[in-house]
Order: sequence, then C-alpha cells, then structure tokens
Amino acid sequence: MKRRLFNLLAGVSLLMCVATLAVWTRSCLREDVICWVVSPSHGFLFSTLPGRVCIGYRTDLTEPSSYHTSAPNWRESKAQPFSRIYHVASRDISQCYILGFVYQRLRYEDTRPETMELLFSLPCYLPAIMTAALPLLWLKRRLSARPEPGRCPTCGYDLRATPERCPECGSTPAMVNSGR
Repeated sequence: MKRRLFNLLAGVSLLMCVATLAVWTRSCLREDVICWVVSPSHGFLFSTLPGRVCIGYRTDLTEPSSYHTSAPNWRESKAQPFSRIYHVASRDISQCYILGFVYQRLRYEDTRPETMELLFSLPCYLPAIMTAALPLLWLKRRLSARPEPGRCPTCGYDLRATPERCPECGSTPAMVNSGR
C-alpha cells in the first residue's frame, strides 16, 4: 500500500513539475494574469512574470471594468522585465527581497478610492525543484532495486521451496546455471 501511494504521489508530482516548467517557459514570453473578484472591493490575482510567479490581493477594484466578474478572469500581454512592472507612481511602496522571494505592498496615489495591492512573488525554479524531488527519488529507488538471491525478480516471492516457477505470479526465473 505504501509503495502504491508513493508511486501515485511521484506521478502527480511529476505532472506538477512538467506544468511548472511549462508555466516557467511561457512566463518568459507572455505575462498572464488571472483575477478573481470576491466582492466589489476585494479580489485575488495570480500572475506570471518573466521567470516568476506572483500571488496577490487587491482592494478597491475601481478599474478596469473587466475585474467586475464573479468568475476568474484571465488576460495576457507581452512579457516585460520584472524590475519595470511594479515601479509605479505611488506614495507608499513596502518591499522585501529575500533569496529570490519578493513581498510588495503598493498603494496607488492616482486612484480614488485608494487602491492597495499585496504581492508575493517567487522564482519559477523553486516549485520546479520542489516538485521534481519525488520523481527523482522514485527513479533512484527504481534503478537501485535489485531482486535478492532466491527471490522472484517479478514479484519478490521467496523461491526456496519452488525454484523452477514462482507460485505467486507464475513467472519462470532465469537460471544462473542451466547445465543440469
């Protein structure tokens, strides 16, 4: 049961790793933004920037009108360098950069009512590495798994009593010394 669960988790992790690599590749070409409005004045956003993934929260969504939908809203544009994206005319910018992680709190001064965004950004390589760990561990276990002597190479059943044929799976193990 543990082995099957590990195999399932490794497969799901591999799919997530491939999806992360696809998002990373696309982020270098296009900027994607998915907005989800919770109430008329609050919404969440998920965006990709060149080599980065951003998750954010925005208040007072007075512009643009495409934000005013209850379903998630998606838009794309040409990718811009990350350093140029969030340097906007604002009176209050709080930023924190630690090991590639970015936290920003922005308050726009040219909007009424005042608009505020909280953004958390991380490099795309980090989720790619994290989701690649289980498939690599699975591959290491798979390549280093050697059947013990006296056991069936297919299912691992003990063949001391019946060395000619495995009673569990029915396979015939290859004989090391066939000159009987």
